[in-house]
Amino acid sequence: MGPELPHPGPGYAELFAEGAFAHRPLVSAKDLRSAAEARELALPLLDGRSVLEPLDRDGVFSPVGFAQTGSRLETTWLEPDPGLVKWREEHNFEPWEAHGWPTRRGGRHVSERFSPWQLLYLEEALESTRFTVPVTEVLRPGGPGAAYRAAAEARRGRFRALDESWRPLVKLLAALQPRLWAARSGSTVQLYRPGAAGLKPVFAADHALEHFDAGALLRRFALSTEDLARLHLELAEAGLRLDPLACWYRISSRAPRARADGLRGAALRARDLYDAAFVLRGLYHLATGRWLPEPDGLKGPRSPEGWLTTDGHRRRHLPRQDGEQDGRQTRLDLKDALIREGLYPHLIHFFVEGDTEETVLCELLVFLGYDLQAGSMSITNFGGIDKAERYNALLTSINRFAARTVLIADREGEIERTIANLRAAGALLDPQDVVLWELGGQPSSFEEANFSSEELLAAIAEAGRRRNPDAVLRLSARELDAEVARRRKAAGNERRPPAKAKIAVQMAGREAHGSVSVGKAAYAPDLARILEREIEDAGHLADAGRRRPLLAALWRWIAGSAPLRSRAT
Repeated sequence: MGPELPHPGPGYAELFAEGAFAHRPLVSAKDLRSAAEARELALPLLDGRSVLEPLDRDGVFSPVGFAQTGSRLETTWLEPDPGLVKWREEHNFEPWEAHGWPTRRGGRHVSERFSPWQLLYLEEALESTRFTVPVTEVLRPGGPGAAYRAAAEARRGRFRALDESWRPLVKLLAALQPRLWAARSGSTVQLYRPGAAGLKPVFAADHALEHFDAGALLRRFALSTEDLARLHLELAEAGLRLDPLACWYRISSRAPRARADGLRGAALRARDLYDAAFVLRGLYHLATGRWLPEPDGLKGPRSPEGWLTTDGHRRRHLPRQDGEQDGRQTRLDLKDALIREGLYPHLIHFFVEGDTEETVLCELLVFLGYDLQAGSMSITNFGGIDKAERYNALLTSINRFAARTVLIADREGEIERTIANLRAAGALLDPQDVVLWELGGQPSSFEEANFSSEELLAAIAEAGRRRNPDAVLRLSARELDAEVARRRKAAGNERRPPAKAKIAVQMAGREAHGSVSVGKAAYAPDLARILEREIEDAGHLADAGRRRPLLAALWRWIAGSAPLRSRAT
């Protein structure tokens, strides 16, 4: 039987006159059969009436009404005329032909109309037509015995009030359509209202936004907010029990409606229940300002007794302080759901300040097994962006696509001010997502923080030999460190001296040190190979990070953006 409501609610004719069916119009038996087929419910392919009319006769599943015109009144007029429909609940059963309207050729056309919400109990209604009889009874002379006939009749009787028991809920859901269905479907309809100056166009959602009264609707159905919360729980849990992919509820519910329309069978029947829970949850919010838990957020025992248990000092079907949601669904909600299920393809977006960092990071990610062309990892070098534009460029990109956005840069005044502004705007709030190079508590550079002087000079020498096989670098690590110390002492606190890598490149180009002229981009691949050997020797990226700050940060980001699978793990 259907969910219990304390009041039968207004008549269908009254709801129709109020424009309740504009967003989700009534459908014919043919359309109902197509919807049933998508849900893998067996209605006859050609003649659905052969099943539906007997179900109506028995009180199991009845049309909402019979249209007396070929026009779709509910999707045309803001306040359609209910007199142009014969409402089934106002009449005893009659053969459907009695409700037909005359055609031009002198015949009668029957236009039965159902609410799409009736799909919620169509499967149960069809169960009433099925009864198992052993083959031996079927083949017995005279057919099945009296006991089987009596049992079949008793089963049939149990379903006689099915349509009546579901009718109050169908009416409630229909009454909520004008205000809440546009948010579920993503679209509204334009209706017309006759006036002195002619027909006035009105968007149904805008009209409902102005006139809908949640408290009045609850009173109309004699519902308390507690009743509403329990009804939401009942429908939501029924959907979860039926849904073959219940763990992906957040993904499917936040996907575009057209995509979810491709579901089939039990998944689509579960969505019908989720649809009902959605509008009930919306009504609760409009009435109280609070949000009920989403279906997959319901915790605790799945039984009526569970309503009396507490979860964080609140019953599980009522709003909670922690994790309450505002009900709005955005692309970021879908992204978060995909990340939780390990299905989101865009994992980490790296922002780096220089060409060397970009080259080294590219080489490392490929070495670790990531396909940069596939888009799972992306790198943006913002070193060439004008300082005045860095903030806008970063804020525009951060959190738009990637599951995680990280920033790698030298520590200096401009970048620190940019990061402060980004954090004020709600971005890069996790300190671990920002790496500003330092050494011994002092501002440093990428090369100095991650490589020794010997390694830096070895990379420069190797890059020089690629350009000129006869090139020999005659510059020792001691000479380089002495020159760096001298320049820093000379600069004092007035200005920041050149970074060690820049000084090394300048000194290597001098004739006294072998005239090895290379740029930073030229030796970046050699720095990457040093890090790759470190990873191979350590056997694990986490272990390699003990000596290399870049590798430590990279492991932290990858491990924190699970599930990621690569040679890093």
